[in-house]
Amino acid sequence: MVDDRVVPSTAARPPGPRWLEVHVSRGAEGTLRVRLSGALDEGSDPAALLGAIGGDVVLDLRGISRVNSIGIHRWIPAIARLSRAHRVAVEAVPYCLVLPANAVTGLFGRATIRSCLAPYACARCGTDRIVEVTAPELGPAGPPVRPCPECSGRLQFDELDQYFDFMAAPGA
Repeated sequence: MVDDRVVPSTAARPPGPRWLEVHVSRGAEGTLRVRLSGALDEGSDPAALLGAIGGDVVLDLRGISRVNSIGIHRWIPAIARLSRAHRVAVEAVPYCLVLPANAVTGLFGRATIRSCLAPYACARCGTDRIVEVTAPELGPAGPPVRPCPECSGRLQFDELDQYFDFMAAPGA
């Protein structure tokens, strides 16, 4: 794979925020990093995109903006094959994938979930933010509290308690 390559999932469609794209690079330590962005839906082909990966990989999903049931249906066998053949770490699981991840067994195959994006809010100034929360930050006390960048108050997690359950599931 070539560094910083962008590959649209369907050649007939122009790349853009609506269609699934792949951005490939190598991290400083030589790790293959694949960032997905766009929609995971009937217009995407995760089997072709993930099937082209020939080694251990970190998948950054922060750019996924939308999913539907057809996209999920296509994603599951693709990630299962990839995570059986290689070590896969997943970072920045977006809100639109967290809800399916908590409802669908095996949504990330055998991949290790390193982090997800979570909604936070500041009661003092009303700021809403999406915050990346890593698996080690989740403990018995619940999600971490973060400083508010607007008023220096406290950003508090703003979703159901079960939001992070998928991160503790087997394979996660």
